[in-house]
Amino acid sequence: ARLIEALGVADVAGDDGASRGPRVVVGAKGVSPLHSLINARQEMFDNVYWHHTNRACMAMLLRAVQDALIAGAIAPADLARHDDVSLLAALGDPAMPGSTRRLTAALRERRVHKRAVEVGARAREIYGRLGNLWFDPEARRQVEVGMARALAAELGREVPPEAILIDIPKPERWRTDVWVRFDRPPIGFRPLMPWKDVVGLEDADFKRYEEHRRLIRIVAAAPVRDAVAARWEGLLL
Repeated sequence: ARLIEALGVADVAGDDGASRGPRVVVGAKGVSPLHSLINARQEMFDNVYWHHTNRACMAMLLRAVQDALIAGAIAPADLARHDDVSLLAALGDPAMPGSTRRLTAALRERRVHKRAVEVGARAREIYGRLGNLWFDPEARRQVEVGMARALAAELGREVPPEAILIDIPKPERWRTDVWVRFDRPPIGFRPLMPWKDVVGLEDADFKRYEEHRRLIRIVAAAPVRDAVAARWEGLLL
């Protein structure tokens, strides 16, 4: 409520002095509530959106849909018509490919893939190479299938092609293009200032936090999780 009450409209100017037109701005009393909102959003990523169980379920669902699309068992336009229940029902249809049906059954029965490996941003080369797979889902799938095939060869037994998945959270864009308006600016401040000049935090600071908290995971079906954890580097590289 304090943040909403602190919102207003003002004509702002860029660094060159040219008008950027009317913009929504936040008053001085809204600085702290806005900062709290940004922190809350980061905590939601930490504790909800990027929670390892949530992310494993997402990786399973994405791969189930991807395999169904590749097999031509479902059309892209059909996906937007589904809710959670109807999508799982559709993916469990006997006409779907085996990997899709197995992943769907596992989701229904709460047999969620387990964390085998977590890769952080400080592992720069491998983190970067894995992160790039987010932009190429087919390449990511090929790596997953290749790892399952390699593990089957090492163990001397069958490993389903969907048993090993790579979870890559979407790279987030942190933009705080916000202006702060002071009715009585402190000495050294101006009546209208960019957010970063008021609080000393820039987009790069929020991005840096995200990159250090955003983990890329290799998740695996429970029967092969320990084997993947012990052999992941050879399987992946």
